[in-house]
Amino acid sequence: MTAVKTDDNRGYRLLEEALGELAFLLEQDNVIEVYCNSNNLYVWVEYAGTGRKRTDIELPIEAREQILKIVASFCNTITNKENSIISAELPKYGYRFEGSFPDTTLLPSFNIRKPASVVFSLDDYVSGAMMTIEQEQIIKQAVRRKMNIIVGGGTGSGKTTLCNAVLQEISKIGDRLCLIEDTRELQCTADDYESFRTSDNVSTLDLIHTNMRRRPDRIIVGEVRDRAAYDLLKAWNTGHPGGVSTTHANSALETLTRLESLALEAGNASSVPPIDVIRDLIGTTIGLIVFISRSVKMVDGIQLKSREVKEVVLCRGYSYEKKAYCLEYDAQKILSILEG
Repeated sequence: MTAVKTDDNRGYRLLEEALGELAFLLEQDNVIEVYCNSNNLYVWVEYAGTGRKRTDIELPIEAREQILKIVASFCNTITNKENSIISAELPKYGYRFEGSFPDTTLLPSFNIRKPASVVFSLDDYVSGAMMTIEQEQIIKQAVRRKMNIIVGGGTGSGKTTLCNAVLQEISKIGDRLCLIEDTRELQCTADDYESFRTSDNVSTLDLIHTNMRRRPDRIIVGEVRDRAAYDLLKAWNTGHPGGVSTTHANSALETLTRLESLALEAGNASSVPPIDVIRDLIGTTIGLIVFISRSVKMVDGIQLKSREVKEVVLCRGYSYEKKAYCLEYDAQKILSILEG
């Protein structure tokens, strides 16, 4: 189907009508995400603090198709069996939309994720028992010392929210910041910053290159997920330290190995540097790894789902002899090193 470009106001009105009860859910402050799977008709909701829950709302196939087609019209794109995936940001709301038609999924399905409405500070993480005081002190020291920080975690672990908390700390210093992201999720309170977004024709790699000529003190990337990792590492290591970014990983160490695999995508077999050279670049560039994950806590007999910073690890380089990163996990030792 060829999407017809729709007038914005009319398009949003049509979308809100098609969403029905889902539009009401998305307006709730404690709702993070609304989605429907393709194995049944039920709508699922993720709530802040309590996690995911299946609702009693059933969304028929026809309604799902209508929602997908309306969003496709915003993108001015074609949807058919060959182009069955829709990825978009709805400008009026800032919602991230990911959807798919059969045969990619059994039934039409989609996820609508809301951007963070509140920027948490590092102090909020401590008061909410999501981070220890020592971890907070380490991150603040790393920010002051212009160390590059990489935040690792799984999908929905809160990487971007934590990145925003670190960014808030960076914003207090007065440096010029350049922000690069796919969708508007980074929230910056600095006086001097420029925000860039990727598009179909402009990649993260393109924006890293142009940012090098925009006189940034620090380069912030919402998420590094492709071969641009190699250029980001070089940028951070050649006069633009103090950056922060996120990536998908299952531990602090795996955050570094994830960067390895992304950096290896930077060229063909003849142009990619040896793995030890890439590891040395990572070891000398990344100063701090912060790993965050989902957690479940019992409070007064009630199960609450939250996020928790599991590891804050100092990276002190790469050992060619040991073929390993030089990592320090002990919080007190890290503080002693950074304060020394």
